[in-house]
Amino acid sequence: MTAHILVPSLDEEKPATLSPAIVRGLLREELDFNGVILSDDLEMKAIADAYTVPDAAVRRSRPAATVCSSAARTSPTARETPRRRWPVLEALVHAVEDGRIPFKRAEDALARNRSAKERFLAAPVAPGRHAALRELLGNDEHRRIADEMSRYL
Repeated sequence: MTAHILVPSLDEEKPATLSPAIVRGLLREELDFNGVILSDDLEMKAIADAYTVPDAAVRRSRPAATVCSSAARTSPTARETPRRRWPVLEALVHAVEDGRIPFKRAEDALARNRSAKERFLAAPVAPGRHAALRELLGNDEHRRIADEMSRYL
């Protein structure tokens, strides 16, 4: 997980979250990390004072990171969540379309996300936890939210 800190020895201008030198150079290339890279909330002051969330998400994705923005977090009401994501998703799509984010990089990010989902969602459930999980996951409220989201995506 990256933080919005400035590390002048690695990048004098950009916080770690938006720094190609740190995300691509250090994490991806030097440390050979190929997992999902998360970031602090993109609405935090260190980022929000200089960028909009959609712009920060694009800048975050350009150095080979996997986007994690505040637009994806739980909002006050579930119905607001898709609307908060639209500007971010639209900015990312346009950035891929106009070449600011290489298509290969977007494909790689999707593959990392898919791999993480397969790894963690396929994990065995502890005995006795199935009923509790069924109460939390896939209930009517979650299905309504998923249906609502599918209309916008």
